Amino acid sequence: MDHLSFKTTHVNKANAQKAWVIIDASVAPLGRVCSQIANVLRGKHKPSFTPNS
Repeated sequence: MDHLSFKTTHVNKANAQKAWVIIDASVAPLGRVCSQIANVLRGKHKPSFTPNS
């Protein structure tokens, strides 16, 4: 097994990939939709999430 594949990668402004996200707000109450939007805006849905960047 390649031990180099387990290294943590850090994302910064230079290598961040940005994309549009469409969220259907008609399927859930407003509070749940807002918390889902907040997670997407912060990037917590990405596997490369780091809270300090």
